Amino acid sequence: MNISPDQMGGLARAVLATLAGVAVGKGWIASGDAEWIVSGAVAGLIGAWSWWTNRPERIAS
Repeated sequence: MNISPDQMGGLARAVLATLAGVAVGKGWIASGDAEWIVSGAVAGLIGAWSWWTNRPERIAS
């Protein structure tokens, strides 16, 4: 299965936004903090996914 970067980003944002909504609802984090956490996590996940799909072993194949 090939997932485009846009699809991966959308999936990551949806899952993390849902988890952040639960955490805000339970009072574990403030809503303003949730935005920063989700943004940072999405950036990290997209960066890791990009590295994984473009690693030298895969490029050489």
